[in-house]
Amino acid sequence: MSLKRKESMDEPASSNGAPPKRRRDMKEILKSRNITFIIGPEEEQFTAHESSIAGLSEPLRVLVTGNMKEAIEAKIIWEDVDPVVFLTLMEFAYTGNFSISASHQNEGPETPNGQEIETGEEESEGDNDFRDESERYAGVEKNDDSYGNDDEDDDDDDDKHEGPSLLKESRDEKGTKREHCAKNKFAKKHFLPDKSCPPYSSLDRDTIPCDIAAYAAVAKLYVLADKYDVSALKNLCTSRLARSLSQASGIDNTLSTVVHTIRFLYKHTLKKDQLRQLLLRFLIADLERAMRNSGVRMMLSDTPELASELFLLVPHYYWEELQRGHTYLE
Repeated sequence: MSLKRKESMDEPASSNGAPPKRRRDMKEILKSRNITFIIGPEEEQFTAHESSIAGLSEPLRVLVTGNMKEAIEAKIIWEDVDPVVFLTLMEFAYTGNFSISASHQNEGPETPNGQEIETGEEESEGDNDFRDESERYAGVEKNDDSYGNDDEDDDDDDDKHEGPSLLKESRDEKGTKREHCAKNKFAKKHFLPDKSCPPYSSLDRDTIPCDIAAYAAVAKLYVLADKYDVSALKNLCTSRLARSLSQASGIDNTLSTVVHTIRFLYKHTLKKDQLRQLLLRFLIADLERAMRNSGVRMMLSDTPELASELFLLVPHYYWEELQRGHTYLE
């Protein structure tokens, strides 16, 4: 019997503090056989319990318990997986959550200020994807006043102090006549749940910092979860990044992070992927501001399919508002 993810993680605790269902599951996990994983180009070796893997998804259950060579030999080789990403997957397998601090040890290709981090380790393919994009577009993800009208000349100064954010206006305009404009309606639906909405999961209490390194770690974890159909982990990654974006400040840094992450996901996910759509919707939440960013414009110019995806995600009430002559861009 595999670890069941549908059970609540918040069941009443017993006298010793552990939820009864979780204790039974953990006992079952620890009594199951060990599976050896050979991870990354350096062939780093790890051991995990069969039941912890089998409980993640049907493809992984078949991989470790079926009739394939991997299950028979109790040995799985994942050469294209970063060891830190694997460890984060295992953290989720055993706890139902993952720690950003564990993911963030793989600090990614660059810091938010654009400086490269020397790790002294050979990079995986996923690291190179992020580094290639970072080097190619370094310095271009800035607000460009030549696009449209810009009456906010102090944006750059504010951004240095992490003042404004793409969602700040939507929060600040609550209770005003613009509260129900298309832009704010869209932002509220996807990123700013009000008090009547269910609270974020108790598993989502650790906010992910909005920087390239952290988002790179989550994106690579998400891609691995997508490959093996670990839907619960995909949903948690999406929820955690939605929470992060709702609290992000510093427009240029935020857009730079989003652009790099979208570019990575474009290479590793299919059209209509949920995390890809989340990040595109974040751009739509303040499309006028996003389109003043040269990094966003370059991304859409380089990849017409992404531009098409973004266009199709714009809701009908944006266009209705434009037809009425009350543009959400004003």
